[in-house]
Amino acid sequence: MQVREVNVTDADGKSAQLFFDALTGFYDLSQARALDMFARNGQLTVKNYVSKVKAVDAWELNGEHEEALRSIDPKVSVKIDCSYLSATLANGKYDLVVIDSPQGAHRDFSKMVCFEHFTALTKLRRLAADRSIVVLYVNKEPYDKAVAGDHGYDQYEEYDFKAWMAAREDFYGFDPRKLTDGSALFAYDRAFRAAGFKVVNTVVVPCYSDVKRKENYSFRAGFELVKL
Repeated sequence: MQVREVNVTDADGKSAQLFFDALTGFYDLSQARALDMFARNGQLTVKNYVSKVKAVDAWELNGEHEEALRSIDPKVSVKIDCSYLSATLANGKYDLVVIDSPQGAHRDFSKMVCFEHFTALTKLRRLAADRSIVVLYVNKEPYDKAVAGDHGYDQYEEYDFKAWMAAREDFYGFDPRKLTDGSALFAYDRAFRAAGFKVVNTVVVPCYSDVKRKENYSFRAGFELVKL
């Protein structure tokens, strides 16, 4: 996977902070062991909850982010490798699992093409504790960068909008371009059950947008799960 990564935008930063403030205000995570599965430099996720948890395992593919991740807090343990490979080898159970995976398509260690967090959710049984919280970034209305421009966001060589939309339709089970909050949450409930978990509560916070004419195209959700 080749990727050009960019800095966190103001809209993304504010959105992430609001979400994790809400989540950590609702739940006492002081004894939680957290996994940040696609941590990047930690600015969008790790830094917003690290002070509220007991420990963080930060997984990241690109070694250029290792120093930034380690500098966030001594309680952050960094692993530079493919997160999907790490998931297949995992035997620890995390109380908080943050999955802020690449948008569109990207490849894992075996060269298999993965889309958004759809593949990551199939690994959840090896990651999450009997009772846990899983955090996802949900894109309700993806845009084709060939039409709308890339807006400075990450670029992956595997990008294929048509294939991406086909993968979304397969996951969600209906029109993949314009989800509602309710229809998306229904699909995640189904996905978590397939992974062996039941959703008992959900915290949803809309994200700010810096994309013109798409003021509310995404949200973050924290799903409280119990193992079936």
